[in-house]
Amino acid sequence: MDQDGAEDRKHHALSAAVDLDRFFRALAQDAADAIIYADGGGVIRFWNASAERIFGFSEAEALGQSLDLIIPVN
Repeated sequence: MDQDGAEDRKHHALSAAVDLDRFFRALAQDAADAIIYADGGGVIRFWNASAERIFGFSEAEALGQSLDLIIPVN
């Protein structure tokens, strides 16, 4: 197998993955609906502009916080 060809394919795949990541981040950021991602521990890791509008917390205020920020206590 050609080493240069393998490296070119690896570089192309990495570049495509980065482009896809940028596309999905832009799509999620600009969505009309709130999109929030929390990790397994319930810590908010992604907060889009619509989440700001709907919940009233800026991205800076929400990131790193618990989902308890937006989930009412019973």
